[in-house]
Amino acid sequence: MVRKKMYELYVQHQRYGTVARILNEEGYRTKRGKKFSDVAIKRLLKDPITKGVRRTRFTKVGKNGQPELRDSSEWFFHKAPAIVSEELWQEANDIINKYESTKTQPMNKKLKLFTGFLYCKCGGKMYVPSSNPKYTCKKCKRKIPMDDIEDIFKSQLKQFLLSKEDVEAYYQSSQRGIQDKERELEIVVEKIDKLKTKISKLFELHEQGQIETDRFNEFYNEPNEQLRQFERTIPALESEIKIFKEHAKSSDFILSEAKSLYDNWDNLSNEEKRNVVETITKDIIVGNQEISINLYSLSPPKKEASFSKLIANGQHGL
Repeated sequence: MVRKKMYELYVQHQRYGTVARILNEEGYRTKRGKKFSDVAIKRLLKDPITKGVRRTRFTKVGKNGQPELRDSSEWFFHKAPAIVSEELWQEANDIINKYESTKTQPMNKKLKLFTGFLYCKCGGKMYVPSSNPKYTCKKCKRKIPMDDIEDIFKSQLKQFLLSKEDVEAYYQSSQRGIQDKERELEIVVEKIDKLKTKISKLFELHEQGQIETDRFNEFYNEPNEQLRQFERTIPALESEIKIFKEHAKSSDFILSEAKSLYDNWDNLSNEEKRNVVETITKDIIVGNQEISINLYSLSPPKKEASFSKLIANGQHGL
């Protein structure tokens, strides 16, 4: 469900804009059929109805005629069917409240580079508490200093090198991927047009009395179901094409700077570093004596996955 996906994406990326972009690229829309915005994501994330608590009498008409929030003591709460767990809702809202209390927005200089990508070997997520400059496992409390994990990640970039031939191969493969999907979309549209023509002829024959009413559904149901199925594939194909193109754009920095990422790492801004992490990192697993860094190659998205694995288990001793 889109609401659950929204919470999971926000916990991982901690950016309203990123969540909205991903949902829109995957073809999701609001109840009114519009694209998601930063404001809409924030409002939906904070709504307690998702965890099974419906609010009523929480707004009123303000002096300017616009709706405004009542004091929370005037709100009424009612039980409703939950869409996400209490824990997931609370985790997302704790992040929101943290940024609001410090008057900062997600993806500022205080955003930790590996939030959403760093996991403990026990399976728990690792985060940086305000009282300790170390990534800490929520489950077993294993810790690793922020500077240590960044140094290890930086050293891993030495292996993330692309030759001119690699870059050219990536470009050609990316363009073929886009062309293949666009052709696939063209074929679907052609099939839809043919089915519509076929259905239209069936109605004409029925109106002319050449197909009996009792047998009309027998001829109509199969092409109509095929038509519905093809129509449902169009948004997905359009989304895949857009993801191909956006992925090519987002990888431009990595492609052009792959050879010098290691040398230039310390000169990058926090946001530039985070963009690199988001583009090439699958996850990072912290164990007792080693860290496994799983990176992606910059091959174009496939149907089953956005990237192919480059380094399955880039291990470093602690």
